[in-house]
Amino acid sequence: TVVAEARKRATVSLANGAGPQETEALVGHLLESGQLTAGLLLRALCTGNICLFNAALARLSGLGSERVRGVLTTGRGLAVRALLARAGLPPRTHAVIQVAVGVWRDLAREISPDLVIPSNPAVARLMIAEVLERYQSQDGVEADDLVVMLRRFSAEIAREAARAYVDRTLA
Repeated sequence: TVVAEARKRATVSLANGAGPQETEALVGHLLESGQLTAGLLLRALCTGNICLFNAALARLSGLGSERVRGVLTTGRGLAVRALLARAGLPPRTHAVIQVAVGVWRDLAREISPDLVIPSNPAVARLMIAEVLERYQSQDGVEADDLVVMLRRFSAEIAREAARAYVDRTLA
């Protein structure tokens, strides 16, 4: 629904400015209230919020945050899938999340030696476009609800980028 999507968008946006303790508290709240979904995690990852994604996977899997970060930054495909399974994410989301992790790694290595991606619409737009391209190019992937969700993320980010451009131009 529109309200649920707006809530997810606001949650990820709010988490962008949070510190590690605040992020962990947010993850706890999202988990308790039933809002910590694979869709929210995919949105966080595709918009570059690796801190929220990492904290959520650590909480869901029961692994330490540093171990989860290690799997995300250097783990092979099987390690990432095992982490996603341990966290209890739906198996049908594993492929798209694994693609998004790969895109995040590639982009983060280009941008920053400490693998931190700035949270802004231009970077998010680039990331989502690359995730869509790589995910759809895999054998057997059809236009499913995950592709529709990624396209919706892309449209939202494009609107945010346009608003940011207008704001900068008018300033």
